[in-house]
Amino acid sequence: MKRKLKQGLIGIAITLMMVMLLTPTQAQTIKITFEDTGVIATGTATSENSQGNGMRWVAGSDWVYIKVNGEIAFCIEPEFLLKPESTYTESSFNHADRETFS
Repeated sequence: MKRKLKQGLIGIAITLMMVMLLTPTQAQTIKITFEDTGVIATGTATSENSQGNGMRWVAGSDWVYIKVNGEIAFCIEPEFLLKPESTYTESSFNHADRETFS
């Protein structure tokens, strides 16, 4: 009797685990938007990483913030990997910064 009860409980536990593994999870809705920074490139620049991926902009290009769910989300260094313990601080351009990047 104890053996049948034990086997039954194990069967139920395995069934529950399988159901939990197969249940799809719902991702939250992600909204990507763009916002003008007020920075306009005055020269041409090209940037490329070690894998050959890169970006290029020309004079007159408008720079924009990429926002995900209303939060600024961008990466200055494409090869820099974020870790869970990494911290991110938001900053904005002042006039001197704009001159540096233009």
